[in-house]
Amino acid sequence: MTEERIIMNLVLDIYSLLILAVVFFSSLKQRFDKSISKKIYQRMLFVVFFMLIADALSNFDGKAHSYYLFFNRIGNFFVFFFGPVIPILWIFYIAYEFLFSTSKIKKLKKVLFIIFTINTLLLIITQFTGWFYYIDSENFYHRGPLFLFFHALNAGLVFFSVYLIFTRRRLYKNYVYSLLVYAAIPVAGFILQILFYGYSVGVNSLILSLFVAFIYTQMQDLDTDFLTGVGNRRKLDQCLRRRVQANKPFSAILLDFDNFKHINDNFGHEAGDLALKKAAQILQASANEFDTIARYGGDEFCIITAINNRESLKEYVKQIRSGFQEYNSREDTIQPLELSIGYLTYSPNDEETLAEFLNKLDQKMYKDKFQRKVR
Repeated sequence: MTEERIIMNLVLDIYSLLILAVVFFSSLKQRFDKSISKKIYQRMLFVVFFMLIADALSNFDGKAHSYYLFFNRIGNFFVFFFGPVIPILWIFYIAYEFLFSTSKIKKLKKVLFIIFTINTLLLIITQFTGWFYYIDSENFYHRGPLFLFFHALNAGLVFFSVYLIFTRRRLYKNYVYSLLVYAAIPVAGFILQILFYGYSVGVNSLILSLFVAFIYTQMQDLDTDFLTGVGNRRKLDQCLRRRVQANKPFSAILLDFDNFKHINDNFGHEAGDLALKKAAQILQASANEFDTIARYGGDEFCIITAINNRESLKEYVKQIRSGFQEYNSREDTIQPLELSIGYLTYSPNDEETLAEFLNKLDQKMYKDKFQRKVR
């Protein structure tokens, strides 16, 4: 590889690394989103970071020094090692975003683990046989007889992810197009890298794809309540629609603070804002890890959870109440937070509209409020 091409690839890697750093640290600020798919996205960022380092090391192709040979070998090994990891994580991202059943996800894990294991074993054997690639004594990289098999394996994973997307295209029509764009960008990048040897653009195209996804999620941050950091009403409506469209049971918990008006009237609106922030923090600490928390109204919050068993839901509500009781019992708590809670399970078999479901949920919350006043 020529000196100019090495410098060009390294500069491209440095720019990509800077973009990756910005995306990663910005994604950490989205505290209200605790979904599994969000965690998978962050793992993809980590994997691409290591791929970028490996890609930079593999650029020292054709340099005679012993340490360049070491860099080249290490770099190429990890480029091929991490190759299928991104499409595998991408498949899991789609599965969790589209609310695939637990049994389907378990099957996916088994199949994808086998594919990853096959790639790893072939990569280890490659170090002795040159199946995927080999590096000669003068530190020149050469493609092996199974080089295209490696890329075909990754392409198969990507096409399988596209298939999964299309199985849900009627439910998530607008979202589907965005996901297809994310998949198309790295595919185009790796095709260019295969066709034009020496130009390292495959990993950089992955970063471009993740950056586009990040921009999309930033647009979704319009769904964040600026005061509390949890989701706003728009976020809640979006979550509810997707749950209903998935045609699976779920539960909603509506919380209203009984003494919020008292706090506002006696301590001022600033104290009221602080109370809402504290309430959101307690909910985030008390709620299950992968549930959606949103501010429903002025002093109302709503939690959407996959729990669909009544007894489990009652225990969940006790868990939330316990979080507020713990806060209220602390010596440094100036103003306790008292709340009324209504909870309800949505079943597709009930054939009720979302508006009817929310109306029932609201009634249950007010029933709890009335009972608390009577006590």
